[in-house]
Amino acid sequence: MTSLKKRVISAIVALLIVIPIIIVKSYFLLALILIVSVLSIKELDGAFSKKNFKSSPILASCVSLFLILFTFYMAQVSNFTSTSKLKYIVSAIAGVVILFQVTVFYFMAKKKSLQDVLFTYFEIFYVGLPFVLFASFSNTDLIYYVFFIPIATDTSAYTVGSLFGKKKLAPSISPNKTVEGAVGGLLGAVIVTLVLAIYFIKIPLYLAALLGLLGGFMCIIGDLLASLIKRYTGIKDFGNVMPGHGGFLDRLDSIIFIIPLVFVIYITVW
Repeated sequence: MTSLKKRVISAIVALLIVIPIIIVKSYFLLALILIVSVLSIKELDGAFSKKNFKSSPILASCVSLFLILFTFYMAQVSNFTSTSKLKYIVSAIAGVVILFQVTVFYFMAKKKSLQDVLFTYFEIFYVGLPFVLFASFSNTDLIYYVFFIPIATDTSAYTVGSLFGKKKLAPSISPNKTVEGAVGGLLGAVIVTLVLAIYFIKIPLYLAALLGLLGGFMCIIGDLLASLIKRYTGIKDFGNVMPGHGGFLDRLDSIIFIIPLVFVIYITVW
């Protein structure tokens, strides 16, 4: 079986599982968020362990799971009115401060290095917190932007780059990516956000276009950062969950960068 055929088959299987969960939302989606966040943190820790980083993936996972559950509960109970959104943001900031104090004490008591402390925080901020933000609007139609913007960006960038790509975008990080492909990815993201805004998610068209443009840009940055991490740690993929696609982080590198942007739309416009 060719590599492309493996990628197509595994992508179809993944979509058949994920799309019904997205449509149903609620606790099925919560379960998916919890599972994926833990496994993604494990993949990230496995990659950096090759550079002798000694973080605490269990601690990072526990913190992330607690914050995801707390946020999901707040969203379900309060439905996040304007007042409750402000309360949540203030509570989240206070929680991060407390988290910092507790984890620093934990690592110092265990005689861990500052590097280990910082990398554990990197696991939480890079993987955990985006899923925490996602949990806050996981019961709204905005989740479709989270999934369709990366798909449109990646597909358009790959297609345009394959047909017209000449100028390298970041050859030292990802040699196959081109400027022409990146432009195609941005256009694809804008088109899909406009289509969603017209037919499914009622937000102003100018805001949808801006979301598509910024979202496409963030997807490209997220993809490049993941490539940079893999190049730095000397691995090809973060895992082998999906044949031809790699691990969870190989598929989520763009999504975790688009989530904060959609969250801003949620707390300001929605």
